[in-house]
Amino acid sequence: MSEGMDLIVEAEDLLARWAEQPEHLAELVALRDGLQLLAGSAETAGLTEISTLSHALADTYTAVNEGELGCTPSLLTLCQRGHDALINMMDYLAAAQTLRPEDQLIAELQQLRDVTSAAIEDSVTVEDIEDLEEIEEASTASDDGD
Repeated sequence: MSEGMDLIVEAEDLLARWAEQPEHLAELVALRDGLQLLAGSAETAGLTEISTLSHALADTYTAVNEGELGCTPSLLTLCQRGHDALINMMDYLAAAQTLRPEDQLIAELQQLRDVTSAAIEDSVTVEDIEDLEEIEEASTASDDGD
């Protein structure tokens, strides 16, 4: 349990440093890796609530690292809520109280990733523009040939 709290405290520090300088991805990668470790350890210990939330946060940080999500104030607020929830879960665990799942928070993180992913899929890429130009050129060439 103390290892889990150490991971959460370290993640809290990494989140604060990354929020100050979002262009520095080393903190983000370390944050994601720490949460993945926490998720795996929690899963092994049967602490599904901690594991599920840790996975959701790690997936969100992966999306940011891969350029699918930007570092916005709303993202940082949501992630801070996740870290606060993990700390609360560890406090409940230490007090031998029942852990409450953070389904709403996890759903908000998932929704943020889904909306951004859908926007990326719907966006026009350079390849789309090049394909359109080729079609227009072929159409113009066939019009000139008639």
